[in-house]
Amino acid sequence: MPKKSGVKITCPSCNKSITLDEVLTQQIEEKIKKEFESELKESEKKFSEEIKKAKSALAEKEKQMETLEENLNEKLKSEFEKQKKKLEEIRLQLRER
Repeated sequence: MPKKSGVKITCPSCNKSITLDEVLTQQIEEKIKKEFESELKESEKKFSEEIKKAKSALAEKEKQMETLEENLNEKLKSEFEKQKKKLEEIRLQLRER
């Protein structure tokens, strides 16, 4: 570890002798850490909101898909019944001949 040089000061709390460089470095590190944590929280909040929106959109699309599937099933069922009736009518006509 490199030798610390510079002006030495005494900590008023613990009476430990430290260099002014250490104090400034620590203060800068703390400031940067707080800024980073603040940005991180903001990013997490933003992404959380985006995830909620995406989940909501997905749920809406799933609901639309279910509705479309139900409509398609009803149409298929209706068409099947029509074709079944036509087939029965044709069978009756063929029997009558």
